[in-house]
Amino acid sequence: MLRYFCLVAMLILAGEFAGAINLLSGPETVVYDSLNNQYLVSNMYSPYYVVAIDEDGRQSIFKSGLNFPHGMTIANDILYVTTNYNYKGGIFGYDLATGEMVFSKFLNSWFNSANGLTADTSGNLYISIFTSEVYRIELLTGLEYKVVNSMTIPNGLHFDALNNRILIPGEAWDTHLYVVDASTYVFSSIPVELGMYSCITEDQYHNIYVSAFFQNMIYRFNSDFSAPRELVSSGHSGPEGICFNK
Repeated sequence: MLRYFCLVAMLILAGEFAGAINLLSGPETVVYDSLNNQYLVSNMYSPYYVVAIDEDGRQSIFKSGLNFPHGMTIANDILYVTTNYNYKGGIFGYDLATGEMVFSKFLNSWFNSANGLTADTSGNLYISIFTSEVYRIELLTGLEYKVVNSMTIPNGLHFDALNNRILIPGEAWDTHLYVVDASTYVFSSIPVELGMYSCITEDQYHNIYVSAFFQNMIYRFNSDFSAPRELVSSGHSGPEGICFNK
């Protein structure tokens, strides 16, 4: 599975980019930047970078000056990154062509730790707060709405375009997966085998892959979660943000 996965925790350890200068001290989330044919990786330990990795494995700093960059997503050639300043969570957006900051938003919640991030196709970002909440941010207006008020440690989010919904893992023992309908914003659960799930990605056949941080495993589910989960990769060290190279 190494040739297909862009699992952050494996990028360097597996020797995928052997010989390159390693700028990563705490890789967290990876996204593919098709505009520039490169991967972007958030480094949430000091020094706080978003690192670019080109097709030859060379690393460079795409953006510095962030505080604990965690979740990332790309929408309309803008890279959105969650960040945290003095326990104040928010999102910065950077134009992939110029590197210029084009979006900045801090949440009104007085104490939060912003982590997971995804975007739907209707102009909304969704951001998870590590304590218990998920917010929807309208990109056009900057308005925020709380769509999940209480769940246990929501982490990496994923927009399931096939079913127009946001998939949300809960990083706590013995939890299901959760979902927010992207049309009605109704919050519900998806009954699956209980686990401690971290982050989610999807392949071109709409199979869903979920990392399990404390189990050190990657599971695969079919598109409607009707079949039992399948173990596809194991032996990692705290796998979190994952990306499928379609």
